[in-house]
Amino acid sequence: MGKKITVLVRDRQGEALRMAVGITLLDDVIDVYVLDRKVEETEDNTMNIEMMKDLDMKVYT
Repeated sequence: MGKKITVLVRDRQGEALRMAVGITLLDDVIDVYVLDRKVEETEDNTMNIEMMKDLDMKVYT
């Protein structure tokens, strides 16, 4: 088993979610925490959230 990685997101949500999906290639456990607001409903964010669900990543808001 790899490392446990936490991604904290406040601003620039799209970039943070994209980066979180990208580091899944390292075979680590990745949890994403969105702070102070809900995830913005953009096309890119929706695609990244769906990918995270497919990869069994946890996203907390």
